[in-house]
Amino acid sequence: MDPLRICSVEFDDRDPFRATFNFHLSRDMTDFERQTLPPLLSSGFSPSEARGSAVVAIRNSTITMIEDHRDLLKQIVAEAETLARTMEHDQHAVAAQIAARVEGVQQRAAAIDWS
Repeated sequence: MDPLRICSVEFDDRDPFRATFNFHLSRDMTDFERQTLPPLLSSGFSPSEARGSAVVAIRNSTITMIEDHRDLLKQIVAEAETLARTMEHDQHAVAAQIAARVEGVQQRAAAIDWS
């Protein structure tokens, strides 16, 4: 999968306060990236929300803030991608453990001698 990165930024002219920008990403976000990127942007930069599979809106911002913090924004996107990948891996590991436990329980239950 290609790395998640910001491709372009677009002013959202629907915002009556003129302080929202849409960040277009290089690809669709995974479910875990949609869970991690907006909160990380909100805590590390400015309030954010996912606005589609490959768009994140940043509110209460100015173009100067975005220009001045370009590297920080790139870093936050990379951090969100790494965190999402870890969460996905952990979920698969837990699911495998549960499946193994269920299989073991089924085998043990079938092996009980009820005579």
